[in-house]
Amino acid sequence: MAKQAGGWNEREASARLQAIFKRAKAAAQGQTVDPRYAFRTETILEWLDITEDEQREMRTLIGPDEKRRRHRDAERERRRVTG
Repeated sequence: MAKQAGGWNEREASARLQAIFKRAKAAAQGQTVDPRYAFRTETILEWLDITEDEQREMRTLIGPDEKRRRHRDAERERRRVTG
């Protein structure tokens, strides 16, 4: 099926699907399997087409530019408060 759908040979299919096989085997053995995937923040921002303006209103899901801006602002405020 992997060859037909993705054009992969057996070795490539095994490498790409290893995590899926591991989770399926654990589930078959009755183990609790965490179905969530760990996506990079930048991937989520791209997929959801979240703009920089929208990120300014968010607390957790922010890109590296917004993170640097917030850090810069916080450092500026810290220096202002301490004199």
